This record gives sequence, C-alpha cells and structure tokens, in this order.
Amino acid sequence: MIDEIRHMIELQKYWDNVVRAEKEIESAENEIKKSEKEIEIKKSGFNELKTRIKNLKSAVNRNEVLLLELAGKENDLAEKSNSAQNEKQMNAFNSEIETIRKNKNTIEEETFTQMSDLENLNSESADLESKMPQEIADIEKHVLMMTERIERFKEIAEKNRKAVDDNSDLLSGQVKSKFLKLLNSSNRKAIVVIEKNACGGCRNVLPVNDVNDLGDNKKLISCQNCGKFLYREN
Repeated sequence: MIDEIRHMIELQKYWDNVVRAEKEIESAENEIKKSEKEIEIKKSGFNELKTRIKNLKSAVNRNEVLLLELAGKENDLAEKSNSAQNEKQMNAFNSEIETIRKNKNTIEEETFTQMSDLENLNSESADLESKMPQEIADIEKHVLMMTERIERFKEIAEKNRKAVDDNSDLLSGQVKSKFLKLLNSSNRKAIVVIEKNACGGCRNVLPVNDVNDLGDNKKLISCQNCGKFLYREN
C-alpha cells in the first residue's frame, strides 16, 4: 500500500469520528429543544388551567349576585301583588314573578354546573401543582445531561478535526486539496473501499482497468463517477 492511501485511510477515520460526534451533538440539541418545548407546554397548560378556574369563579360570583338581585325583585313583586288593587294588577305581578322564578332556576342550574366544574378543575390543578415541580426537575436534569453530552462530543470533534488538519500535510498538494474537498461532500467520505468491483461511495461499477490498476493499493485511483479515492481492503 502506498503511503498516500495509508494516510488517507487514517485521515478518513479521524473525519468519521468528527461526523459521528456532529451527529451526536445534533441529536442532543434536538433532545434539548424537545425537552424545553415539553416544559413550555406543561407550564402553559397549568397557567391555562389557572385562568379557566379564575374565569369560572368570576362567572359563579356573577350568577350569585344576579340570583340575589332576582330574589330581591321577587320579594318586591310579591309584596306588590299582596297589595294589588284588582285582579288585573295581581295577574301582572304574578306573571313577572313567574318569569323571575324561571330565570332563577336557569341560573341556579348553570351555577350548579359551574361549581361542579370548578371542583373538578381545582382537583386537577392541585394534582398538577404537586407533580409538576418534580416532572420539570426531571426534564431539566435531562437537559443538563444533554448539555454535558454536547460539550463532550464537541471536544471529540475538535480533537479529531485537529488531527485531520495536522496530518493532511502528509498528502501531496493536489491530492490534499481534492481529499479535503471530498470530506465535505454529501456523505463526508473522501476515500472508500472497493466492494465487489464497485465504488463503496456511489456504488458505481468500476472499469476493469481501474480495478486492475489499483492492484494491492499500489496506485492512486479515483472513482470516475463520484471522484472519491479508492482502495482495496486487505
């Protein structure tokens, strides 16, 4: 095996470590985003629940005030009915009293439903309030773990990226330029193994002459399709 092929294989190994580290960093960053969104949803849901409770309490209070007002009107009309001058007046007062009683019944039923809903929401709120701090603490712990993971893999990526920079001068000028450019191609590979007389990068079947010329890695050969350097695995 000629030295340049050997050097490229080693450089590719360093770069593969960089690529793996970058994927781990991206995965951890996505986990952090997911966790932060989960915390946001939990807090938002709890605040929304508190708002619903507040609005429901206000609605119950309004109905209670309205019921008191209607009860007062009913009493006033009852007194007027008792002192009515004639049957026509009495019937008019009684009709108003009946309307008020119907309204009261409707409001009382509505208030009963509201109070039942309020009891359920208060119970749900108390349950969330007791569980949410620990749930958020667990998520924040996971975020911290992912943050530490990112830092760890950044160090790995930097160490291996430096190894590529430090050792790429072992390649001749033209080969180095092409090699470094290929490292940043779509699949981040600059040199690939031949697999069943096909390029290990693009799977293009290689010309017989190229396969023969490569021999036991004694000659530098590139894939005519994707341009990647090729080598035969011993």
